[in-house]
Amino acid sequence: MKMACIRLFTIIAVLLSAPAWSGMQIEIADPLYFERSHEVIFPWADAKLVSFEFESVAGIEGGKKRAKELHDLFLGKIQGLPGGAVLTFLTPEGQRIENYRITATQAAKQQQAQMSVWGRMFPDASGISLINVRLELVEPPNGTQVPFEGRVGLSHGKEQPIRGNIKDEVTQTRIDFLTVEETNVGALAEFLSGLAFYYKGAKDDNARSKRLLQTSIDHLLKYIEQTRDRVDYSAASAANLYIARAYYHLSRQDSAGRNSYLAKAEQYATDAVELNPYEADPYTALAVIQSARGRSAAIMPLKKEKMKWNKYSEASHWIFLAKGSTKYHLINFLK
Repeated sequence: MKMACIRLFTIIAVLLSAPAWSGMQIEIADPLYFERSHEVIFPWADAKLVSFEFESVAGIEGGKKRAKELHDLFLGKIQGLPGGAVLTFLTPEGQRIENYRITATQAAKQQQAQMSVWGRMFPDASGISLINVRLELVEPPNGTQVPFEGRVGLSHGKEQPIRGNIKDEVTQTRIDFLTVEETNVGALAEFLSGLAFYYKGAKDDNARSKRLLQTSIDHLLKYIEQTRDRVDYSAASAANLYIARAYYHLSRQDSAGRNSYLAKAEQYATDAVELNPYEADPYTALAVIQSARGRSAAIMPLKKEKMKWNKYSEASHWIFLAKGSTKYHLINFLK
């Protein structure tokens, strides 16, 4: 039987009973490697990224080099993140990852990862090498929610009181980066590490999670700052959205700073909506934040605007009534 030729040439692991962060680059020479089952690497990790070398087109090379660079940068930035890990799959010189029968999402699921990332390099009109990158949230992180009370008009002219929760569940599971300069993968590493810290910080409600959430915000702000000269509106919206979500979680953990955190959360959620008005999640996050600030009267117009762009969405934007188990989709109320 032909065995897969695997060379592990970068292994960084913390040899403790509860590892903090780890990384591994795996070079695979067998094109059938991904068609077989493999042991899960870093099975304890719950903020794990699986990445691939970048495909190269139009004579542009360097996909392996930039993938290794992204791996090293991400690994360095998740120091101190419990459960953080990264696996990067590469092929030997002369081979291309696109010739292997695999998808990044499939590999991420096999490795029980939360995120996967891959991309393709190409030149723009001026000859500058760019990378189109796709981030898949294989296991989405926690969103936000808030108790809600209000009234909605019914078809016969009467109003129906509603009471329950507005849930900002993460339904945007794909984030595309369309204009990453080849020499600026550091900005991408800031985004990815910021999201990894958010994964962990949004899970708990303790002193450690406050530190993780603030670190997430710091990395995402660096991404925004480092991409101001070439703004990718969709990715920038996602960065602002997760900053808003992080501030919202902080507001629930720090009563003294609650109002300040909520004000910041609303600012970044509003920016997320303006940067990408076609995505549902920023609207729902903004509704949660505004309701938490006692501005429930603003929720209905906000929801109407969201449904204008997402009238066919089956995402989890529900208000659950307190009585019984009946649930009404917001689109039924807000036509």
